Amino acid sequence: MANLQAQRTQRLPATIGTGLMAASGVLLGLGLTLVVLNILDSGDTPNSALAFFAGVFCIFLAWSVANWLPDSFKPAGVAAANVLVPVTAIATLNGQLAEGNLGLVLLLAALLSGVVWVLPGTAGRPSLQAFGIGYVAFGIIVFSVQSDIYNYINDFAYFEFSDPLDFATELVSYAGTLSLILGATLIGIGHGLDRKLWSNVATPFIAIGILLVLGGAWSLQINSSLDSEDSGGTGTAVLLVIVAVGITYVGGFAGRRFTLGLGSWLITGGLVALVVFVSPDDPSTMTLAMLMLIFAAIVGFVVFKLEPKIAQLTAKKP
Repeated sequence: MANLQAQRTQRLPATIGTGLMAASGVLLGLGLTLVVLNILDSGDTPNSALAFFAGVFCIFLAWSVANWLPDSFKPAGVAAANVLVPVTAIATLNGQLAEGNLGLVLLLAALLSGVVWVLPGTAGRPSLQAFGIGYVAFGIIVFSVQSDIYNYINDFAYFEFSDPLDFATELVSYAGTLSLILGATLIGIGHGLDRKLWSNVATPFIAIGILLVLGGAWSLQINSSLDSEDSGGTGTAVLLVIVAVGITYVGGFAGRRFTLGLGSWLITGGLVALVVFVSPDDPSTMTLAMLMLIFAAIVGFVVFKLEPKIAQLTAKKP
């Protein structure tokens, strides 16, 4: 907890040395990965139990580099651990993976990342946190749909008498909706941490959340395209604008330049798409120009009127 408290608002400096050390750590992780995989295939059948202990030991070696060597080696140890965590999960549950149970593998990787993230020496490292959050989120999504995919592929009778397009439409819709919910939840958690002035801990939540909401919106757009001849572009454009406004708010509140810029660009993209979709078929250049000017005027007027209130939506710095 002391390490997390120390890193709540300040990150370790990013230098050429830390980048080169991280590259060294990736090479270390890849070398130890080959050791784990060799142990996994050492017998007539995959030795998952022995591979698990080998993987955990290799993660311990990576953690030792970060914890016991001089601080300059921390990026190397963290990078090596980031490589070894998913490898250990895959080697341990390779039998489950062969049966299509990727979600369980991702959840085990999340658990291992969480353990390393709270250990002294690697506590609070953003990359470990980001990978762990990503494993959890994508593990939940995959876990919720993988059984349907596996059954569909292996149930030949069902495969023969069902429409693949209907199956794909339902699957993409469910995964996209779940991705949006998870992404919005993670962004909300990140914003809550920003309000508590834990900006560094908040960053991975916001970053993974943005990826999920964008992926979810894209999935729903694909689902609309599969579902009917109407692409459903208007609804997706409106959804993108709403999501982008939320991202802009989160970025502006804590002074996150990249998040704020991304939100602004997404708002622009969503409004341009909305102009295209609400335009009549084969619109003229002047029609599109007039609609864009109208949208620009509306947005500018609303922001101008709300500017005093918007200025108050900024986190107080410690």
